[in-house]
Amino acid sequence: MPYVPEQLFAQAAPFYARYRPGYPAELVELLAERTGLDSGDLVLDVGCGTGQLALPLARRVRQVVAVDPQPGMLDHAREAARRAGVGNIDWRQADASALARLGVADARAAFFGASFHWTDRADRDRPGVRSAG
Repeated sequence: MPYVPEQLFAQAAPFYARYRPGYPAELVELLAERTGLDSGDLVLDVGCGTGQLALPLARRVRQVVAVDPQPGMLDHAREAARRAGVGNIDWRQADASALARLGVADARAAFFGASFHWTDRADRDRPGVRSAG
C-alpha cells in the first residue's frame, strides 16, 4: 500500500484531539532553552496533529508555522487554538516534503514531536533550520 500522507491519519483527528496527551510544560521549557527561543522567533511544528506542541510553543515565540498533511487534524488544532486564545499560529496543510517550499527558511527551529519517524531524513535535514528532535 503506498504512503499517502493526507490519508494516513484521516480518521484519527477526533481521537487525537480527545485522547492524545499534551507535552509537559517542563519539556517545552527544555526545548526553548536548548534552541534559544525567544519572543521574536519563528518556529515550525511539523506533523503538528491537533496542536499539542504548537500551542505551548506559540506562547513563547512570535509565530509558529504548524504543518500537517491531514486537514482534519488542522481543523481540530485551529479550534483548540481558538478556545485557548492563541492567534499566532499559521496552520498549513502539507507534509515534511514541502518544507523547502513553505518560505520558512528563517525559522529558529523545527520541532517534529511525534512525527519525526514519519518523515524522510532528506525532508528533515533542510539547510537553515535546526531540528530540536
